[in-house]
Order: sequence, then C-alpha cells, then structure tokens
Amino acid sequence: MTSVLPTSSDVVTVTSLDVARCLGQLEQVQLLRLFMSPEGNTVAAAARQLNLPLQTVYRRVKGLLRLQLLLPLREVRRPGRSVQVYRCPARRFFIPRTLVPLDAYLWEGLEPFMQTFRTEFQYALEHDPQPVAGMLTGDLPDGFLFTFADQNREPWPAPDQPFPAVVSLFQTVRMDYTQARAFNQELQALVERHHQAGGAGTYLLGLFLTPTRSTGGLLG
Repeated sequence: MTSVLPTSSDVVTVTSLDVARCLGQLEQVQLLRLFMSPEGNTVAAAARQLNLPLQTVYRRVKGLLRLQLLLPLREVRRPGRSVQVYRCPARRFFIPRTLVPLDAYLWEGLEPFMQTFRTEFQYALEHDPQPVAGMLTGDLPDGFLFTFADQNREPWPAPDQPFPAVVSLFQTVRMDYTQARAFNQELQALVERHHQAGGAGTYLLGLFLTPTRSTGGLLG
C-alpha cells in the first residue's frame, strides 16, 4: 500500500496518517525540502546544510524512506565508496483536514514563531530607548487586563513620546466580510511595500485577522 497518491500536478495527496504526522513536523519538512531539487541530495550534504550531526540526519532519512517520502535516485562514485543520492517524489503535499485536524498544523507552525517572538520582543522592550519598566493591571481602557508601563507607572508608550519600533496589538475590529477582505489586502500590500524597501535591520512580524463567531463575525 502506497503512502501517497500522485495527482496530475506536482502535488501529492497524502492518504497515510503516518505520512501526515511526519509532514506536520517542521524539522522533517525542513529536511525533506533539501531533497526536492531534480538532482536530489545526499545525507551528508543535508547534514551540512542543516548543521546537524550526520547520524541524526541518517536516522531521519531512514524514516522518510520507510514512508516513501524519499526515494533512491542514483549512486555517486567517491574514492573508495559509493554515495547514495535521494530525491523527494514531489515538491508539495496536500494533507486533507479530514486526515489531520487543522489545529495540529496551526500549533506546530505557530509555536516556533511565537517562541522566537517572545524572546526577541522581551529583549526589545527592555532595551528600547524608552524601555518598559513593568506592567499595569486593574481598571484599564478598552477592557484590557494588562498593559505595559513606563518608569512613571503610566501606560507605555506615553502619548507624548515617539512610537517605539516594537508593537504588540490585539484588538477587536468591527467590519463586515467585504471590509475585512479589503483590510486584509491593504495589510498585505503594506507589508510587501516595507519588505521590498530593504533596511539594515531584521524585524519579526506576526499578523493575523479572523472573524469571531462570538461577536457575530461573518464568513462570507
């Protein structure tokens, strides 16, 4: 029984739960992508590219071979030995949500990003020219339970201070479906414009927008 079902395009539909679970792990996908070029790749080269121990990558490759996510492509002669080149049979995989719920992939994909964001965001707050001195809680505007505070125990940043180069914003916005789609398009255009500008620094941006059923959000 095959693990994947080829389609007419360069997309493979996953039918095996084991394969779906494997493709839900970021480290496995990162490794698999190194074998997606037409010329394939070797285990040793992949280990160097990922900066991982060779035996670690060998174990992962063995699992990918078992699931038919990697296939032998050819052997390359090296002094005194032959080296196997492997290739992934597809460049993209479609995993039906009937096989694995979306929340599993949402968590797997977002958690590493959020870990990095928390670490870098905390450092930025503490080392900003106007650093955060602590937190405020209690009777706060807009229903917030917590907000950042400056050394004067006022909400950070103060209204008369320049905006810092960091932001964490969670807010409910009232829109209908058409307005939300237009807003989404505006946000993506704004992000792309700044991405193309190219500055000296690197900033991590996390952006999400979703309707909420509890407040009457519409799905179209």
